[in-house]
Amino acid sequence: MSYFPILKALGCQGETSVFNFPPNNWEELSGVSRYLNVSCSDGDRWLNRCLGSVQYGDSATLTQTGLNTLFENVCPDATFFLTLTNEVAREVSDTLPPSFVPKTSVPAWRASLGLLSPSGTSSSYQGEIDPFPAPGSLLTFGYFLQPSAEISNSLLFVNLERSAKQRNGFMELRDAKHPSKLLAEFEVINNRVNIISLDNLGFTDESLPLLVCRQMSGIPLYFSHTHDFRALSLEHTHPPASTVIHGDRFAAQKIMKTFWFSEIGR
Repeated sequence: MSYFPILKALGCQGETSVFNFPPNNWEELSGVSRYLNVSCSDGDRWLNRCLGSVQYGDSATLTQTGLNTLFENVCPDATFFLTLTNEVAREVSDTLPPSFVPKTSVPAWRASLGLLSPSGTSSSYQGEIDPFPAPGSLLTFGYFLQPSAEISNSLLFVNLERSAKQRNGFMELRDAKHPSKLLAEFEVINNRVNIISLDNLGFTDESLPLLVCRQMSGIPLYFSHTHDFRALSLEHTHPPASTVIHGDRFAAQKIMKTFWFSEIGR
């Protein structure tokens, strides 16, 4: 049930490449063509459009600008989610149309998610998103923050849920060395790429940013760039429990969240 967002960031345009062929040569070799659908939420319903079919072995690359004309009266901050399907999705739906992206194990079936700058530079990673339960919560650390007067840093918080109904939450920014002190708080919205500046919050090379959202789960991406956009960095973190090598990772995640939420006074 994987979907592929078209990212966005201040000063950059998102570009997503979707592939209709497996990431290895031993899984899902059925060789069928699939439809490429795009969905966005208007805060009440999912609006869906079919972009055509992608033959087996081919790929398709889309940008935010190229899709804006397909949807009228949609919030400019709305996020587009692409997926491969076996049938054309209804143009309007209350729940997210089903995806038929095959599941592969090593590696997962992903798209290339990137950002393009006005300077012609770009940065991307291989990724996907599955719908998160609602409500949910997020606890993550900003390992990739690059504090510098020459570099701008932002968090791209990506959320996707099955329901199109708009929900709001708050992203809390703290320093793990002083978790009880709230440095900043930003409103976030579901089914969207939320752009949050990490600059001018007092973070240094010795800081470990702690990011918490109590109402919503999602994928935290860290985007850094020089002011002239000639150098870009786009990174994502794994859940804290991914550092657990043996045992029950879900149990470890619960223990970690319980500890840090107690530290910040949940």
